[in-house]
Amino acid sequence: MKKFLISFILTVAFIVVADQAIGYMLKRGYDFTTFGAIGRKNEIVNYVKSDIVILGSSRALHHYVPPIISDSTGLSCYNCGLGGQGIIYHYALLRAMSQRYIPKMIIYELTPEYDIEPSNNARFLTEIRTLSPHGCADSILSVVGHMERMKMLSGIYPYNSLLFHIVGDRLQHKDLISQNGYIPMKGSLKKDENYQPRVLDFSKIDSVKVSFFEKMLREYSKKTKLIVMVSPIYGSNAPASFDVIERLCARYDVAFHNCSGDQRFTHAPSLYSDHVHFNDSGARQYTASVCKYFRP
Repeated sequence: MKKFLISFILTVAFIVVADQAIGYMLKRGYDFTTFGAIGRKNEIVNYVKSDIVILGSSRALHHYVPPIISDSTGLSCYNCGLGGQGIIYHYALLRAMSQRYIPKMIIYELTPEYDIEPSNNARFLTEIRTLSPHGCADSILSVVGHMERMKMLSGIYPYNSLLFHIVGDRLQHKDLISQNGYIPMKGSLKKDENYQPRVLDFSKIDSVKVSFFEKMLREYSKKTKLIVMVSPIYGSNAPASFDVIERLCARYDVAFHNCSGDQRFTHAPSLYSDHVHFNDSGARQYTASVCKYFRP
């Protein structure tokens, strides 16, 4: 029995030490990656100190061109949007950035799928876990994920699905920060008379997403200028209704600009790369059209 106990303790100790050692190496590899998506994220979290930051999903990432905003406002600007991520991730990101500084202005691009509609919010956890060392993610992880606090005791766990991304980004040397975080889309749509945009149905909302959205409004509307945007939705004939978000914005005196039905863009396929995102030409024209909302 005594032999078994000693063997068990040594095995557990070896697993813990190995986990922490491998986790340390993965973290170092992640933290010192300067290219690709990981390098871009490290730049945003650790170094960006722009006057204006843009947050939101891929529609933020591909729709707002920082140099155009800077030329119009006289303020530096950085696009921090990230594909497939919504308010839960961006609230964590904002808290991480706030450890260093508070931007003069935050522009948030609202995407219903990631900010309002019910879905499996665990899909946002991978990007949030790597923010944990900045002391901003633990409480968020525990709300969204099952037993995340316990899992995060592991050194490997936050990076266990990122090894190939770390290696790939370090080898490819892809520069994603040269345009202040903005990544342009290529190509253009062909006109399709039969295309209908997805009907937005907010009869059911995701209470977790909306609670994080309200947290962002409540905390940052007191510290800086906060603007919520909805960029044009291809095929729309009228602005979509976002009552729940409009009410929250009104409660915290935050500007809300719904451009989802802007006819200059919604029926111009040559400005879109796909049915969801502008191409570079569309992004530049759209950004120029909304700069009036961002001037001090």
